Amino acid sequence: KILTVIEKKVGKIDPILFYGNESGLILELIKSIFNILKKKINIDEIQYLDHKNLKFEEFEQILINTSLFSKASLVVIKSPQERLIKELENIKKIENFLIVNGEGLKAKSKLKLYFDNHKNFTSIPCYKLSRADIKKIIDDFIKINGISFQNEAYEFLIDNIGEDYLIIKNELKKLS
Repeated sequence: KILTVIEKKVGKIDPILFYGNESGLILELIKSIFNILKKKINIDEIQYLDHKNLKFEEFEQILINTSLFSKASLVVIKSPQERLIKELENIKKIENFLIVNGEGLKAKSKLKLYFDNHKNFTSIPCYKLSRADIKKIIDDFIKINGISFQNEAYEFLIDNIGEDYLIIKNELKKLS
């Protein structure tokens, strides 16, 4: 759903927090957002920053200054600390696109609650996939690739492919 919103949005995309324990899904969403922005506004790079070792002044400069070669950059913050809340409040205008990779961040963390309650920011949960999620991924794959399965094989695939997003994607890729 977030990818559709980004594809349709005109102008700036407000900061996004991906949180939870499904690292494969978080990485896939970041990659997909980058590809959308690359097509829309010619972004040419992702800057990965480790928040644990990042000084505020450096962080601020990265967010407010655009690249010489493109209109903006995609900045991904890894290992976010609670001080990120205060830092975001102190930055007047963010020129680049900001994604916070909150892998392992708890649902009740102050950072997650800050994103939830902010009028412009978005937080997206990324947890192990449910059977319904797995079924939808497989159904979409079957539809896109024009593949058909016998009913038993289809049910076996759903039951045994696993719950990790990247593993599911890689296993389905082998079938195409």
